[in-house]
Amino acid sequence: MIVSNKYKFITIDIPKTGTRTIRQTLDNAKAADHIITGIDRHAGVSRAMNLVSDMKMNWDNYTKVCIVRNPWERYVSFLNYMKDCVKNYNKDKSNMLEGMIRQCKLFMQFTCLSDYEALKKIIQNQPTQSSYYENKDGKCLVDMFARTESLDSDIDTIFGKLGITVPLVKIKGNIGSYERNYFQYYNNNLMDLVHFKENKLINKFNFIAPSA
Repeated sequence: MIVSNKYKFITIDIPKTGTRTIRQTLDNAKAADHIITGIDRHAGVSRAMNLVSDMKMNWDNYTKVCIVRNPWERYVSFLNYMKDCVKNYNKDKSNMLEGMIRQCKLFMQFTCLSDYEALKKIIQNQPTQSSYYENKDGKCLVDMFARTESLDSDIDTIFGKLGITVPLVKIKGNIGSYERNYFQYYNNNLMDLVHFKENKLINKFNFIAPSA
């Protein structure tokens, strides 16, 4: 979550959508007055409202921005992120922060499974994307959306409306690097599981299920 008093916006950062790129871009441009870290780094709108209130700011005076991503690809991104974390942990954990070590140990329960079983557990256990931008009553509280798949052009449009004139700083870790095309991780059961769980997101943004 990022708050900019100068440009009057708040980002709602859904994990694995490209938020590191936005965070680094805004930090470099000195456009981020508050970069929330730790457990609230990926706060949904309900929690974000409380954080903003704690900072003595008026939620309604800020434009809320959020990035969303094709849900089928996003869950595979989670799987590969977990694999990379565990791989780095096993290679050399001496320079890892304690929080990252705890995270890697948690991820081990997934990476010891087959890709199918691990992906299934990830889909079942991760919050939906809509839960980040909707309140408990199902009302969307975000004003502007970008999509990971068209991040450059969407963020250019949003930055233009907010009066921000800086180019995106691409973070290498945000570029998907899969062992195979992400749709090859899925069978019909897993595709349907994602479709059922992320139905609100899929209908709102017209995301399409993977196909060969």
